[in-house]
Amino acid sequence: MNHTFHQFQAELANCRQQVEAALEENLTAVLPPNSPFRQPIYDCVLSGGKRLRPILMLKMAELLGKPNQSVLKAACAIEVLHSVSLILDDLPSMDNATVRRGQPTAHLVYGEANVILLSHLLAFQAYHLIVQNSVDNGRSPQQIAQISAALVQLTGLHGVIGGQMDDLAEARCRFSKQEMEEMYYKKTGALLALTAVLTGQLCQASPQEAKALVTYGRHLGIAYQIRDDILDETGELPELGKNPRQDAHKQTHLKLAGLAASQTRLKHHLHKAEQSVACFGPRAWFLTSLCQQYGVLN
Repeated sequence: MNHTFHQFQAELANCRQQVEAALEENLTAVLPPNSPFRQPIYDCVLSGGKRLRPILMLKMAELLGKPNQSVLKAACAIEVLHSVSLILDDLPSMDNATVRRGQPTAHLVYGEANVILLSHLLAFQAYHLIVQNSVDNGRSPQQIAQISAALVQLTGLHGVIGGQMDDLAEARCRFSKQEMEEMYYKKTGALLALTAVLTGQLCQASPQEAKALVTYGRHLGIAYQIRDDILDETGELPELGKNPRQDAHKQTHLKLAGLAASQTRLKHHLHKAEQSVACFGPRAWFLTSLCQQYGVLN
């Protein structure tokens, strides 16, 4: 079955609408009306974003024959964790960014101490949503423990936090291309891999299906970060929603390998991602279409 670009965009918009409604329900509804965190949560989580990770989770669940509702809370949790990583990345002690999604970064609006507290609150709420989704799906205590272990591993030293540590390290200037891509996996791919792991565990995927989805997430994550390097160097604020040349002081894949080689590696990882879900046949059309869209740089 052939799917057009318009079908892809329509499905993307439909899933995003579901995610936006679920985020609102699972974040602001649990706060007291006068909570000082209400507006920061709206600004940092609810006021925009591609929603790539939760949308992928819904489509992966669909591939496994499960309804969106079976992973919706966990999908929200993944988006919340992604938002936490952006909040922390933007801090003066990290990237010291001033613009995110076209608006002043959170620490400039609410103060550094407040957004650090906000990050902790959001991370704990994300964990709660994942456990709650596991219970709703009838997972056993042992399975919930396995889900929790995957969450810790892929957001901790072997995932997002470890990737950010590598990103800050002075040793980055001596990274090989392979080490650079491994750091990109931890910074970006690990959260996409976690999306696949959680979907597989919540939807009781077979070992082959679970491996295929995790491999897809890994390669898509590395491709995403290489693409971000290219756009950081070639894009401008209106299209990026953040300051361009933010990584001017860092070693990047683009600086290490050059534009042509970085574009080649981008296409390589996108191709690997597409190949990994070939076992699903035409049903994986959305995942493969996403890879094709990410291969287009404008």
